[in-house]
Amino acid sequence: MILFANGCSHTAGQCVQKPLTWPSMLSHSLINKEWDTHEYHHGDEHKVTNPQSLVDKTKNQLFQFSDHGKSNDMIYYETLHFLLSLEKENIKPDFVVIQWSGVNRRVHSVPGEKGIIDGLVFVNSHDNSKFGPWFEPYASKHTLQMMLHLQTYLKLNNIPYAFIPYMEVDTQNKYLIELDFLDESKCTISPKIGHRNEFRRKGLTCDTHGHPSLLGHYFITNKVLEILGCEELIKGLDFHLEKDKTGVTLKSSLTLFKERRKFIKYNQHTLPKDGVQENSDFWNSVLQRYKSLI
Repeated sequence: MILFANGCSHTAGQCVQKPLTWPSMLSHSLINKEWDTHEYHHGDEHKVTNPQSLVDKTKNQLFQFSDHGKSNDMIYYETLHFLLSLEKENIKPDFVVIQWSGVNRRVHSVPGEKGIIDGLVFVNSHDNSKFGPWFEPYASKHTLQMMLHLQTYLKLNNIPYAFIPYMEVDTQNKYLIELDFLDESKCTISPKIGHRNEFRRKGLTCDTHGHPSLLGHYFITNKVLEILGCEELIKGLDFHLEKDKTGVTLKSSLTLFKERRKFIKYNQHTLPKDGVQENSDFWNSVLQRYKSLI
């Protein structure tokens, strides 16, 4: 099986261990065995330019190309290049899952550098802003057109996929005709809403930037499984913590995110009393109730 995932730090894992990011949880939900994982690291040109050379049909392979600060155009370029490289060798991935980043981000080419990767820098309002990020009304339109293009390719080639619009597009932009053609049944949430602010409001983030917490990654994992038609493979949270090799336990994880529990109180859900075990069944039921609210 080949699973391809791409995105920014909201996929790579800003404040959770890599085994507890949604790509890892998704892979082990699909097949509860060891996966041959190929992670993207900035500057690893061979992995990006020649992914077909890494494919081994005898293994379950996760190609995890997410990286911190990555822009949607870079996500798009890498994903399409990956798909075309495999198609040239008559190879088709089993699943493709893309987390879309902030619409103002872009990739910039620096003159004088060698190779495809070395001469690229990520541009946003915080990093390398001197090169200029995208602005509206073009920013949202640019991202949606790339989403539509990948949607068309994936559907034409019968490749099961899911899109994760983590950051919202600008709903005040009156030129977004692309929204009428985007298949939102393949999206974990509408691009007009995005996960970031919803997760902030509901307590599923781990910082002010809106990176998903453990529960946020778990929620995304289950939404993707539903979109891929694999609802029967949804596992309890304790299953993923048992697969984790970093020593994180269910108790320590829930303690770490104790302050996030206020999102349950906000919705008038009753928390266990002190001393009562908070097992995965409890948190699974919490997430189900939360899911009905968005």
